[in-house]
Amino acid sequence: MTTKDDDSSRELTFYDSYTPFLTGGDYTIKIDHSVSDSLGHALSSESDFPFDGQEFQVMAPRFALPPGSVHAVFPPPGATSDFDTQLAHVSLTRPILPWEQMLDEHVQSGQTDRIPWLALLLFAPGELPDTDPYAQGSVGTACTVQDLLDLNDIPNAPVLGPDIDKNSVLDAVKKTTCRTIDVPADVFKAVAPRIDELAYLTHVRDVTPQQTRRTGNSVRQDFKDLGRYGVVLANRFPRTPGPYAAHLVSLEGFADYLKPDARAPKPLRLVSLHSWAFIQQPDAKGHFSDVVSHLAADPDPRHPGDPFRQSLRLPPPHDTVQSEQAIEASNRLTWGYTPVRHETATGESTFGWYRGPCSAVPVPPVPGLESESNDHASADGLLIYVKDWGVYDLSYAVAWSMGRLVALSHAESRIAVQRLWRQARITAFKALRRITTPAEVSGFDPGTLTTTAALARDRPAVHHFHQLLADGLPEQPTGPMAADAPSTSRTVRSPAGGRSAGARRTLDFLERSEARATLARSLDEHIEPAADVVEALRALEMIPFDHLVPDARMLPAESVRFFFIDQAWVTALVDGAMSTGVSTSQDQALAGIVTNAVAERLASREGGGPSARAGMVMRSRLARDWPNLSIAVQDEDGAPVEMIRREMLATDVMLCLFGDVPETVTFSEAHQDLTLGVEDADGYRIMLRNLGEGKDPVGEPIHQEFPSAGPGLETSYFRPMVPGARQAEVMDIAALIPDLGSALGTTVKAAGFAVQLFVSSVRQAFTQPR
Repeated sequence: MTTKDDDSSRELTFYDSYTPFLTGGDYTIKIDHSVSDSLGHALSSESDFPFDGQEFQVMAPRFALPPGSVHAVFPPPGATSDFDTQLAHVSLTRPILPWEQMLDEHVQSGQTDRIPWLALLLFAPGELPDTDPYAQGSVGTACTVQDLLDLNDIPNAPVLGPDIDKNSVLDAVKKTTCRTIDVPADVFKAVAPRIDELAYLTHVRDVTPQQTRRTGNSVRQDFKDLGRYGVVLANRFPRTPGPYAAHLVSLEGFADYLKPDARAPKPLRLVSLHSWAFIQQPDAKGHFSDVVSHLAADPDPRHPGDPFRQSLRLPPPHDTVQSEQAIEASNRLTWGYTPVRHETATGESTFGWYRGPCSAVPVPPVPGLESESNDHASADGLLIYVKDWGVYDLSYAVAWSMGRLVALSHAESRIAVQRLWRQARITAFKALRRITTPAEVSGFDPGTLTTTAALARDRPAVHHFHQLLADGLPEQPTGPMAADAPSTSRTVRSPAGGRSAGARRTLDFLERSEARATLARSLDEHIEPAADVVEALRALEMIPFDHLVPDARMLPAESVRFFFIDQAWVTALVDGAMSTGVSTSQDQALAGIVTNAVAERLASREGGGPSARAGMVMRSRLARDWPNLSIAVQDEDGAPVEMIRREMLATDVMLCLFGDVPETVTFSEAHQDLTLGVEDADGYRIMLRNLGEGKDPVGEPIHQEFPSAGPGLETSYFRPMVPGARQAEVMDIAALIPDLGSALGTTVKAAGFAVQLFVSSVRQAFTQPR
């Protein structure tokens, strides 16, 4: 069934199950033939035709999950908050995983759906005394799969193992290790779902398909809601303050103990496929809504109502003295600058202003940095002297130096850039020398020669000499030959302030359109790696974090900061990186050809073109606990803005770059990770939603509660207390489902149950100040 949450542009579909045609195991295809007449009488025997067959095996996760199988969990690992009305869950990147194995081949459900073999169990402290006594998500000592399967063959073994046919497990799998927990029999009976409840605790969510964009040498995600996920729910509400451990376990081989009246004779050893822990603490402000609300709050109560309070900058000074120096410093801080120590070329120690590529205000074009042209031979040429105050703006000089350091320290970048320049140098010098070689030697007429022709023939002088021999060696020329080109083995120094003779000749050569075109074509096979380097730098990859956020006070804990991208800084960065291939003034003369060729290659890529225009950086538990946070970026017309880069720079630091300056940035929980739970309104109650009956859309609230009156769910639809617990916490789903269906007037299955427990996502919008 399909529903929508608060964002009408996104559609969320729930499925009861997603079962594969074949579960994991051994299979045989048998082929035989028979002949019969029109009445069905056999005309052949089994020996008349050959028999053939083919054995094969379907491999599926069984005792361990492949890396990346778990997409997200809730509550977040290590989180502390009031989770008592919400059900823990785990979302799986492989949506068929809960149905890929048979719980028990002898057990049949009353429905046509296959019974899931996975369950998510919650345990409080003391409930797993041998393996996880403090509810930290710990497991027992790893054992081999063979040891696990042999448990039931050991007389007087202290625990029960799964009843699994050993012949159905490959020998290679038996040698692998698995994570296990030992669950006491009374605890297992109290918390494990019954066999007729498992289907209601698993479902599939389908959301907006993933979109990608190529950046550098990797594929970046737009991080919209994406794909199809299998979801496994717990059946226990963590109502008691303190830690809880969540274990995604395999129930394969334990079907006999999932019946309502069954009880295991001793502890059960379950395979724990994934585990984590969280802390239930009332009013801990750890919910998604609490965290995003805090991010949106005014970070500095001393400056209430500041529209730029969430710009990436240092806090403004509180000095009330309005001297010229104070005004200058205040303006610089407002623009996103940071004072830094500066050692001048003459050895003097002073301070300068630095601002990285992330600016608190839009930056106008900077003369000399309008394009990536490699006109700057050193960082000193990019120092900006603030004459009125006798200090330097170091921003672009630092950017140029950083680009050069990145290209020199990163082996792949260094090789890519230097190979590109070497190819440009070789091609230019080769064509230049042939054009300037006397016609008596080369056989070319420089007046009509095209550069393409000059490069097409290998060793033209030798070819011309052989032609002379073939023609009978005409009379040796008696006049003086034209001057040859200056040797490239020595340096020809130019007059002060001018270019070298070689550079001047290169520039004259490049004035010919066919020369430029031929040189650009010769770089084709070397451009791609260099273009990858430039594209990565445009996305601010490989740049140290302290060059992006130069002062920790600009990004305090639990904050989000927005910024504009200084295109001149990025240009200086790329110039510095590309300068690593420039050795002579002749190379400098080739700069335009090389950089234009790289820019054209980037523009031809899908999603290529200019750098990012804006971005945001967040330092918060939101980034840590909700790594799949949905971030919607829109311009002033409501159209989506491209997400060029999104990356976790630390466990709680996230960087996002946008292709344009957004009007609104909205945070919300990812659709595949939306939580399920109940309302606590004088007792636990379910806020009923439409399941497709009538005209209302699926998922639309029908403004009714269940139970409609009297005590809540915890009174009539919870099991007896877990041994040692203070209160009942485990839902009796087998009793709840029929009564819930009666209240809705329809049959409730897994998807419908998920829709009833569905908690609408919280959204927090940040709007650009005006």
